[in-house]
Amino acid sequence: MIRTLRLIYVDVDTQKKRSVSFNYAKTAPLAADVQALGSSLEDIFADELAFFGADLTERTTTVIV
Repeated sequence: MIRTLRLIYVDVDTQKKRSVSFNYAKTAPLAADVQALGSSLEDIFADELAFFGADLTERTTTVIV
């Protein structure tokens, strides 16, 4: 099972949402750890973005060939 952690940011000027995804996330990351990661990445973006939230998606991949 593959897990993808998606961090969601909102542009403070336009209110548009942006996201950054990380494949192969831990089974159950702690909310405090995700909040700390999201907040720490705010400074690397060129736009004025604020951390908005996150979600964790699990999916199964089947190799056909």
